[in-house]
Amino acid sequence: MKSFWTKKNKLIFWISLSAILLILALLLVIPPLCDTYNSGVVTKGVRYQGADIGGKTEGEISALLDEEIQKPKEITVLVADTTLSLDLNSAGFSIDKEKTMADIMGAGKNDFFANFAIRWGSQAIPTAVISDEDVFATVVEVLLAQEGFMEQRFDYTVNGDVAEIVLSGDVETYDIERLFEDIKGHYPNIRQEYTLDKKPAQALTAAEIAEGINIPVTNARIDEIDGKKVVIPHQTGLLIDEEALAEMLESGELEFSVPVTVLNPQVYTDDLSADAFPNRLATYSTNYKEWEVDRSSNVKLAAQKVNGTVLNSGDIFSFNDVVGKRTYENGFKDAKIFLADKVVDGTGGGICQVSSTIYPAVLYSDLKIVERRNHNFVVAYAKSGIDATVSYGSIDFKFQNSLSNPIKVKAFAVDGVMTVEIWGTKENNNTVEITTEHLGSIGRGVKYEYNENLAPGETVVTQAGYDGLNVRAYRIVKDENGNVIRTDDLGVSNYIPLVKIIQTSDLGLVETGIPTEIPPEENPEGTEGGEEILDPDSGEGETTEPTTPENTEDPVVTPVPSTPGEESSSVEPSTNPEVTPVPEITPEPTVVPVPEVPEIPEQSAESPVEVPAA
Repeated sequence: MKSFWTKKNKLIFWISLSAILLILALLLVIPPLCDTYNSGVVTKGVRYQGADIGGKTEGEISALLDEEIQKPKEITVLVADTTLSLDLNSAGFSIDKEKTMADIMGAGKNDFFANFAIRWGSQAIPTAVISDEDVFATVVEVLLAQEGFMEQRFDYTVNGDVAEIVLSGDVETYDIERLFEDIKGHYPNIRQEYTLDKKPAQALTAAEIAEGINIPVTNARIDEIDGKKVVIPHQTGLLIDEEALAEMLESGELEFSVPVTVLNPQVYTDDLSADAFPNRLATYSTNYKEWEVDRSSNVKLAAQKVNGTVLNSGDIFSFNDVVGKRTYENGFKDAKIFLADKVVDGTGGGICQVSSTIYPAVLYSDLKIVERRNHNFVVAYAKSGIDATVSYGSIDFKFQNSLSNPIKVKAFAVDGVMTVEIWGTKENNNTVEITTEHLGSIGRGVKYEYNENLAPGETVVTQAGYDGLNVRAYRIVKDENGNVIRTDDLGVSNYIPLVKIIQTSDLGLVETGIPTEIPPEENPEGTEGGEEILDPDSGEGETTEPTTPENTEDPVVTPVPSTPGEESSSVEPSTNPEVTPVPEITPEPTVVPVPEVPEIPEQSAESPVEVPAA
């Protein structure tokens, strides 16, 4: 019997075995080689977030990462007995999509042995993370401050060229750095709950204190953003003497003073007027009594605070924010205000004249009114329907720069004339008219008060009072050819009557309104029916309630002449549009807030200055 392993069979066997081994080798080698030079798909064996993503295209990986990025990354942080909610996506953490995708798509590419190892094993690709510890610390500190956990490590006040600093001594701080590292080690596979512990505070350095005190000086400038001019206001800088500060820290004192330097900008906001605010868009004036010293002082002070205010496109002006709290410390004085149904002294009396002068100037500039409320009572210095009352903490006057370019508000009170000008860039040739419609009125009524010092039959008027009014105002905007573009209904201003107060010694009048008969011999000659007006010129000012009127004389609007270099607008009296007469109505004894802004009924006063709208 012949052996199978003949020379010929042996040759066939070895050839066949070699072919099989070659085929197996090619099956093992060719795919890695193909992967090495093909970057269009992910290498087999690559895993991401626990899932096999081998063979996926670049588009599929991009969608996968987008889905991971959009997942909420909210955690809770335990601080003592309080739980804080923290969104890591807004606290300095994010997924670096570009790097993560590059790591996934590049795994096993351009490296045969690495590709081979991944194919016959596996490789998990971690998420590339972008983290900003400063942003994270800021967000956490804000949350801690909101909950009252942050301890002030130092306090300071600047008086002239000296900063008076008070250190808090040894305090504990929160270990925000440790919390950051803990989250960073897990992101994006975060836990739902973390704990923020305290740690002993390190001594404050001079650099840390200086960082909290120093203010960079910046010049005013004009930038262009999205094709619009934007005014960047100047900022006065402050620089503390860091060497002197370090010496005081070494001394161990907790209270000390350190020199500071005030850094003045080279370019102030006012210096930009010629370029940023080339045109006077509107001007409006009202009159006040210069000899009423305290009230005049309040008007001038409020005007000074408003003067120079710059608003970029979209910015909102708040009278209360700009003028501030009306206190003695802020320079305001006592003057006449309306409180309930009487004229009394109140701090800041008269400043409503400033807001009531700004309001029509804003209307004539065709700017957007955000918040406005009429006075409770008719005021003498403004036409009914276009006044604006204010009261710090409760009633504000706000408007928005609805133009495409910056505007500047100029306000000044000189020689009994309160003037407001709006400056900016004229954007069209429109004109604005303000008209009013008298809807009804209501008598002021009479109130008797007892005065035992008066002779029988003698009366004294201590408050003249005002009739109530209901007025609707309109703003009519016309193009350069006089065609009406739009008519804005500025709403109804409801003014309640202010009672007339008469003092008398007649109890019958006080109690019932019916006079007691007086024998002729007891009625002194010349006193019967007489009325002595003790306070004919009651002042007006800010109220602690939604009220605020003033003098009983008719308002006078004073046009302001153009100054050299100004582009002055044409001055015409405003005309009333034709309106359908409305029956008189009886107002309710409360002030109804007006949605935007109103005007005035017929009064014997000069019409306001009309100027082209911006």
